[in-house]
Amino acid sequence: MYVRTLNFWYYLPKHAKTKIVRHVKVKDTRSPDDDNLIYWSTRMGKHPEMPKQKAKLLKNQKGKCTHCGLKFRPDEKLEIHHILPRVNGGSNFDENLELLHLHCHDAKHGTFVNTLEL
Repeated sequence: MYVRTLNFWYYLPKHAKTKIVRHVKVKDTRSPDDDNLIYWSTRMGKHPEMPKQKAKLLKNQKGKCTHCGLKFRPDEKLEIHHILPRVNGGSNFDENLELLHLHCHDAKHGTFVNTLEL
């Protein structure tokens, strides 16, 4: 439906055209402050603080870092790592990506310096 003011026409959408968004109830006594990062990342898949791709990788990896094998904690920075670098023909598909701790990602890309030789 269009509405006219003195100088402009405005479009007013009908209520029937509004998309319905369903909300899922939180299970049991869960809280975002508890240690279940996998549960909350799947719920926050559409949340701006948890990008969809990170949430999907976190769920696929069962909340564990592929480098060290430790579980991710809510306060840690998560990094997406390309298994086969894009420079070498790797892609951005989930099969070529893994989620790592920030320090594990640095360790994978860093070079080992033998301090005994210095």
